[in-house]
Amino acid sequence: MTQRLIEIIIFSIPESIVILYLAFSILGEKINMLKMIEMGSVLGVAVYISRWITGSFILNIVISALMIIFLLKTLASIPVFEAAAGGLLAISSYLSIEFVNVKTWQIFSGVSPNLIEEDLLLKVVWFIPQILVMLGLQLLIGHFTRNKRTIKRKRSKEFRHEDQYL
Repeated sequence: MTQRLIEIIIFSIPESIVILYLAFSILGEKINMLKMIEMGSVLGVAVYISRWITGSFILNIVISALMIIFLLKTLASIPVFEAAAGGLLAISSYLSIEFVNVKTWQIFSGVSPNLIEEDLLLKVVWFIPQILVMLGLQLLIGHFTRNKRTIKRKRSKEFRHEDQYL
């Protein structure tokens, strides 16, 4: 029981927070960290439980995607289409980075991914790079989406006074 609780706290919740953080960055939305932690905790526990109950990777991904869309829609008040687009892009990006990370570690260390399940320290070492890459990706995407909003705001200020002369 304590092993499961540790895995939820160390892996599932941070993973969920990073995925949601990326979804918010993709959508160009402002990020409220308290709400992000709340949503990430709910998602992390739900995903861990669904992974444990179903035992199917694909079914777990579908449930995760639906939960992300639901949380973005309900707790963040994002329209359904935008929530779906941002959530699906974020989770697919995370899965891609996770795949590359696992393959890279497997090639350079020669350790089978099956051994990771048994060793918590090894699991943490393999987990950290994908979280760091995701945070870097989020910062990069967030930089461009924030700049896009700033440019739109500046343009609207520049042309606001044109209507006075018409």
